[in-house]
Amino acid sequence: AYAEERNLRIGIENCPMLFHHDEWPGGKNLFMCPSVWRRLFQDIPSPILGMNFDPSHLIWLFIDPVPPIYEFRDRIFHVHAKDIRVD
Repeated sequence: AYAEERNLRIGIENCPMLFHHDEWPGGKNLFMCPSVWRRLFQDIPSPILGMNFDPSHLIWLFIDPVPPIYEFRDRIFHVHAKDIRVD
C-alpha cells in the first residue's frame, strides 16, 4: 500500500543481455520474453511491477513485438523507441 500511495513503480527492461555466444538463449536477464513475463506477473501480481518495453529486443529474438503490447498494456511503464533490422 505504501508504494502504491507514493506512485512507486518498478519497470524491468525486456533485454536478454546477450554479450557472448555461450549465453544463448538465456543471457543475463531472465525478463526477456512474453512467457517469462506472464509467469512473473502471475507469481508477483503487484501493480507496481511492470516493464520497460523495448520492441527491438523482441525482434532480435524473432518474436513479433505487437501482440505483447496488447497483452501487457497495463504492465508497460516505459517504452524504448528505436529501430532495428535483422540482417
